[in-house]
Amino acid sequence: MNRRRFLAFSTSAITLLPLSSFINTYNKVDQSFLEDELQHLLTQWNIREKDTPEVYLADKNISVNSDVKLLKQQRVQDFKYGNVFILNGLVLSKTEAALLACTVT
Repeated sequence: MNRRRFLAFSTSAITLLPLSSFINTYNKVDQSFLEDELQHLLTQWNIREKDTPEVYLADKNISVNSDVKLLKQQRVQDFKYGNVFILNGLVLSKTEAALLACTVT
């Protein structure tokens, strides 16, 4: 699975599925590839943002268990105001990036 396809799938899946289901989906994917992609995203977050992804999400009252409507609304707001991350050509909303970055252990 290439980087663009992985990120496109993961960001759409994260807004539609509980996080545990999302992670279980990727048990079949090369684990090192997944870890590298998520680590790259977290590194980009840490360079750009002063708060951690967890703090950002808490300030927005968003968690991995948040209502899908709330996640979609925040994603739309992020794009509207230019709060995006560009990761190897894929544009992610700040909320999507934060949710994905939180999965890095």
